[in-house]
Amino acid sequence: VEGFLGGVAVDEPRAALVGREVLSAGGNAFDAATAIFFALSVTLPSTAGLAGGGVCAVHPAGDGKTEFLQFLPYPSNQSGGVSRRPSAVPGNPRGFFLLHSKYGRLSWSQLLVPAENLARFGYRTSRAFATQLARVAPALKADPEARKIFLNDKGEPVEEGQKVKQVDYANVLARIRTRGVGDFYIGSYSAAIVRAVNQAGGTLSEEDLRLFKPQWVDPLQVEGPHNTLVLFPPPPNAAGAIAAQISAIAQKLNVRTLGEIDRYHLLAEASKRVFSYRQRWMQPDGSSSLDHEEILSEQTIQTLAKSINLKKAISAESLSPIPIASPETSSSATFAVIDREGSAVACGVTMNNLFGTGKVAPGLGLLLAAAPDNKGRGYRALSPVLVVHKFKRAVFLAMSASGGVTLPTTLTNIIARVAFGDDNLEKAMQAPRIHHGGDPDVVFVEQKMNREIIDALRQRGHTVSVSTTLGRANAIFCSLGMPPPKKRSPDCSFFSDFRGHGLALGES
Repeated sequence: VEGFLGGVAVDEPRAALVGREVLSAGGNAFDAATAIFFALSVTLPSTAGLAGGGVCAVHPAGDGKTEFLQFLPYPSNQSGGVSRRPSAVPGNPRGFFLLHSKYGRLSWSQLLVPAENLARFGYRTSRAFATQLARVAPALKADPEARKIFLNDKGEPVEEGQKVKQVDYANVLARIRTRGVGDFYIGSYSAAIVRAVNQAGGTLSEEDLRLFKPQWVDPLQVEGPHNTLVLFPPPPNAAGAIAAQISAIAQKLNVRTLGEIDRYHLLAEASKRVFSYRQRWMQPDGSSSLDHEEILSEQTIQTLAKSINLKKAISAESLSPIPIASPETSSSATFAVIDREGSAVACGVTMNNLFGTGKVAPGLGLLLAAAPDNKGRGYRALSPVLVVHKFKRAVFLAMSASGGVTLPTTLTNIIARVAFGDDNLEKAMQAPRIHHGGDPDVVFVEQKMNREIIDALRQRGHTVSVSTTLGRANAIFCSLGMPPPKKRSPDCSFFSDFRGHGLALGES
């Protein structure tokens, strides 16, 4: 392929290289996304393992429908009380198989070869993976199968630059490459997977695998300027609904026209109210007790926005209901892809906990995803985003973020600047972020925030606390849209957040 290829932004550099090679070989965004995921399952299994699940925002070029594909790692039907560390039902294999089978161009086998080779012949540990390994060393040392893969000759977690091989896992990928995902979920191979998972202390049945089904769902839509739509996943990806409401309030109160201090104040006040409103609809699994239309109805947004004073903060305790903190895992992997034709994919995948249960299925090299619970393990904090033109179907922004409870505000900090404002993507990604989760009643700001802004927020009644970083995003922004207007060259920017250790590659 010559000329503009499109590009990728990924949490782990080697997987980003795989994605770009697929685009270079003539693959589309859906081919690249599939190859990226399977590469991540090798090089970043802590958050993107095969046994986890996720959600993708999917925009096919042309006249296709923009949708979200949910393949979340739900609990096993036998999770209750069976194991001290219950595991989830693997969703990623069927999810990405469905994505590729509907929209992919290159062969399935071709897309899995890079991941299989990385696992079989080894790869040098990236900083992204080494950083996560160091955080869970005791848990990995406790599992004999995990020790074989993730510890070095000294019995310590492998460090950046040290080589890792996963031969058993390469054999699993080889079977998926040659046979598809059919016998992973149904048949004698699925029975072998179930036995290995339960031998590792997990919880899985053949019925769990057989009945697992990804779902195509319609997005939550927020009207943006210039006939654009900002699209978020619906519950049970609860972070999407939260980010959608904050964005709708910001747009209603013309965030585009505000100065820097007023914009930060507005985002904090909107976020505070939305986390209060969350108490009305969010169930423990992230699903909603309200219709999705009601969450973003004109009346709901008007009610949330009308009490915002752009010069004065109100206390969270004065809101009804009073916001209550809810733990969220910050462990997920994200990536975004845009191709030369204007197709776009943004995905977030999770193991429901960093390194899932910390157990590896013997003979498979398969790290088990944790079953969701009410202690923070789960998939609620996943929310890829697309910004598309309402009529022309051009895509402007593809983005996905991680960060647990700060995920929605990470997205809205960037959306307010790029989709609703005039900042370029580099400026938006570099800008200090702000977060207010309602409980505690504190505005968190990044340490690089200007002291004058911090003082101004305090003068308006906010309690301010300084954090090192807030959230992490991968984003692609095309200011003219993709495909661009006739006789115009693509003007796209590709960024993997400096707050992480990923990589963005593209040609603009």
